[in-house]
Amino acid sequence: MLPLVLEGVLVPGDSILVATADGALVTDTLSPLSIAEPQAHADFLTIRTAAGTSLSVTAEHHVAVGPACCATLKQARELRVGETVHQLVAGVVTAATVAKVGVVVAAGRHSPVTTHAHYPIVDGFVTAFDSSARVRLASFALPLLEVTGATDLFRRTFLKPGRRYVDGTTTQPARTPPTTYNERRAEEEGKRQDVFATENAGRGHAPRAATDVA
Repeated sequence: MLPLVLEGVLVPGDSILVATADGALVTDTLSPLSIAEPQAHADFLTIRTAAGTSLSVTAEHHVAVGPACCATLKQARELRVGETVHQLVAGVVTAATVAKVGVVVAAGRHSPVTTHAHYPIVDGFVTAFDSSARVRLASFALPLLEVTGATDLFRRTFLKPGRRYVDGTTTQPARTPPTTYNERRAEEEGKRQDVFATENAGRGHAPRAATDVA
């Protein structure tokens, strides 16, 4: 995740600057799968380079690393001083050496995802929304989701619940299952009430009063 602003600034279908797996610069369109949670606070790692540039990301966010850009990715938490990351310098993707990694608390958790699963350029750095293997898979799957109009169904069915996306959609948070005996009894009684009410709908019967649970 990144502390940048997507919601209200970019919308699905907007063009953004990205890098391809071989380091070429192109544009790609923003996918509705892009996460935009401007009010969320999180711990961010600030990656500073020997050239004095910096990027702030959450520990699990991916950045391009290694001698050549951009197919090799690491989570920010895995970066060490002396490693190579990749950034945009004078319109060219260029290697940069990590000089320091710090921690800062900031508001706004955002993760840009593009329709063809390219690597977004964020604050001048080459980033990615997931691991190399999943990005490669997404490069085939995301265009199909766009063409078939199944993007919303996909995120509601397969992605982590409780997320807010760049188009303003929020998926329902995961339901917490009952853990105590009383909670389980209350849930079972509620189900029985629903069944009784359904069976007697239209017969002139009123639902039974809920049973107290000690």
